[in-house]
Amino acid sequence: GINAEYMGNIKQMEDKTGKNEIRKGYVTLLALVLALGGMIYGYSLACLNSSYRIIEKVHGWPHDPIQESFVVSLLAAGGIIGCTTGGALVAMGRRNFILFSCTGVILCSLLTLISSYACLAIGRFLLGIFLGYLSSCTPLYIREISPKEMSGTLGSFFVLFIRGGTLVTYSMSLLLPDYHHVPKNDEWWRIVLGIPIILATIELLFLLLFFRYETPKGSILNNDRIHCQKMLNEMFTNSARVLREIDDIQKVVDETKGQEVTYKELFGIYFRRAMIVGTVLKIVQVLSGYSAVMLYSTSIFNDPNNPNASLYATVFVGLANTTAVLIFSQIVDKFGRRNLLLTGTFIVIF
Repeated sequence: GINAEYMGNIKQMEDKTGKNEIRKGYVTLLALVLALGGMIYGYSLACLNSSYRIIEKVHGWPHDPIQESFVVSLLAAGGIIGCTTGGALVAMGRRNFILFSCTGVILCSLLTLISSYACLAIGRFLLGIFLGYLSSCTPLYIREISPKEMSGTLGSFFVLFIRGGTLVTYSMSLLLPDYHHVPKNDEWWRIVLGIPIILATIELLFLLLFFRYETPKGSILNNDRIHCQKMLNEMFTNSARVLREIDDIQKVVDETKGQEVTYKELFGIYFRRAMIVGTVLKIVQVLSGYSAVMLYSTSIFNDPNNPNASLYATVFVGLANTTAVLIFSQIVDKFGRRNLLLTGTFIVIF
């Protein structure tokens, strides 16, 4: 009993010492800047939910539900391409890939501001590709700059910012003019579609001016121990910890070298169970109806007798979702992912 208590005290002292070695402000700010990619994704995915009909009215386009559904879903279609091809482009470097993706987000968002249905549709599709790139690289970047003592908290930033971006776009819908009284010269829709430009520019400038190094693992993969050490010196106060981290990263890279998994191998026997579980989980998520609500909530909650009811209902959905992610991200390590997943599924069913 005494030995167990002694060892427990030693472990607590080591954990406390490890946390004191971390430059928490630097690491947290970097993770927050990177998580802006998640906010851009969540915002862009839902921004046409309430603004498309305003755009129709301003430009005098006849209301066509098929055209509306088409242009809204193009972002998701582009995202599929971006996510499936982004892994190959990570070879240019995590940081460079994110800089490239943010630049693409800015240019594609500018295209959507042109008063043309074709430009809106093409811009949304290309924007989806670059958001797919961000979605494939940003979690990887955050994971590789997260000390093990902070990996759980920092790892939740990206998902939390996705939900936060959705909530922002829902909240902005309350500022849109009434659909039946839209001025012909109304420009508010351009502000709604232009927010991703601001967010991507902020992320771009922070990475260019303040966070100038590749992730430690990315530097090791490029045989650049000097920049790896520079990045780790920004993250930790203790030079001994920096050297240990370099050795640990080098060991992992050496052990996994040449073991990259191909798409063909993903469907092989070794990964079959993981693929089935992952696929079923995503199917359940889609069939829960959340994606439909996120993209078309203003139409789903539409009440002819109360035009603003759908807007308030949409904001409530976004607020509930963001709150749930915020709460569960803090208790996931305590209760376990499987238990929380089963609880959430049970609630959705009943």
